[in-house]
Amino acid sequence: MKRIVVVPALIASLFVYLFYRTHATVVALMGSFVLGDHRFQALRSAIRAEVPLDGFAVYSLPEGLWVLCLTFASVGLSLRVGGRHFPLAFLPPLYAIGLEFVQRAGMIRGRFDPADILVSICFWAAGILSTRSDSTVRIVKRDRPSMVLALCWAIVYLAHVCSS
Repeated sequence: MKRIVVVPALIASLFVYLFYRTHATVVALMGSFVLGDHRFQALRSAIRAEVPLDGFAVYSLPEGLWVLCLTFASVGLSLRVGGRHFPLAFLPPLYAIGLEFVQRAGMIRGRFDPADILVSICFWAAGILSTRSDSTVRIVKRDRPSMVLALCWAIVYLAHVCSS
């Protein structure tokens, strides 16, 4: 199931960050750079007019989607620090929830939203419950599962809002 879900979920999340979120996200700045600001803004306006999305679809759902994808990519992977293994499947919700509290503290741009925390926990739980991990724990290295994990985290970076 996870292979069928990850790519469309990441594309949907990236689509929302590109065309519906603030123009200060990394991916929107890239789109503006590639297409030119005037063309990119016209494209954003046309897409928004043709495909109107509600607040949940714009602000909460993309975070839930990348938490789900990161969970799928992280199950069964761990990071070895010293002699201890840290399972990476717990990192997506911790990061998402941590972001909300950092926003609440005013340390980064954004708005604290308890609904985002709930969405992140629900999508993480769905990812954990629908993924069976084999009993062996793989250490993060340069292999396909680690590259998928890196791609998922890259999508999260592209959603980052740059400071003005």
